[in-house]
Amino acid sequence: VHRIAVSHLAIETLTLDQGVAGQAMVLSPKIEALAVLHGNVAGFELTGSSKAKGQPDFVPRMLHIKGTLAADKAALTLDDLLVQAGGYTVTGKGSANGARDGALALTFHVQSDDLQTIDGGAGAGTARASVKLGGTGGDPVLDIDATAHLDDLAAKGLGDVAVPAHADHL
Repeated sequence: VHRIAVSHLAIETLTLDQGVAGQAMVLSPKIEALAVLHGNVAGFELTGSSKAKGQPDFVPRMLHIKGTLAADKAALTLDDLLVQAGGYTVTGKGSANGARDGALALTFHVQSDDLQTIDGGAGAGTARASVKLGGTGGDPVLDIDATAHLDDLAAKGLGDVAVPAHADHL
């Protein structure tokens, strides 16, 4: 049994060029990572946060991901995914077996309570989406259920914009 543990990982300063984030930014992130390897199975957990003056709302302020990776089976288990930014939150969990006949069961949720914080040119409103990846590695199935409430449309008496989508045999 091999064991590898990283109890602390620190990045003092991270500079992003304008091409990465739309504007040059200097961040002082706080990152903590833990990786434990037992035989062919690696458990991992990563938590990070960032706050910088002038940081756009679409840049994540908090990230947490926890799961396991079984190298011999090419299998991933995602116990928890959380990404929080000024304009949105993403959560997720599930499992994926990389084998052609391996099962896929991943679910992600995206929520924005103020679309203007993501893109200042967008109209005011809210949005949510659920994305599910199922099926198998050789025959994946994707289901998306998204809804947006746009204040400009509502003021004209129009309802929410719903975008359901289904794709199989990808």
